[in-house]
Amino acid sequence: MRSRDFHVLVEARIREAEARGAFEDLPGKGKAMPADDLAGLPEEDRMAARIQRIAGSAPEEVELLRDIAALRERLAACKDEKERAKLTEALGAKTTRLSILFEASGRNVLVHSKLTEPR
Repeated sequence: MRSRDFHVLVEARIREAEARGAFEDLPGKGKAMPADDLAGLPEEDRMAARIQRIAGSAPEEVELLRDIAALRERLAACKDEKERAKLTEALGAKTTRLSILFEASGRNVLVHSKLTEPR
């Protein structure tokens, strides 16, 4: 089925449901729709973000931000030089990956956010 055919079918079914009164007693009737909390994302990224949310996962960028925050905390508390070197290397790798993802998407890195708090 082509996109245009699908669109026509959907519109026809909506009109039929409307004629039957299927939309008369819906909760929130006459009220404004809630704001889309994904409105800040480009349109092409919204569906993927919704699917990830439903699946209970976060975008890679969010996971990286959390990991970076946790690594920074561990690094600040670390006294062992070998462990500090490992943590510093891991932090550099995560930071580089995050920079690449944000640069590729054309978005800016979040500096201060609840998303950067460790789990």
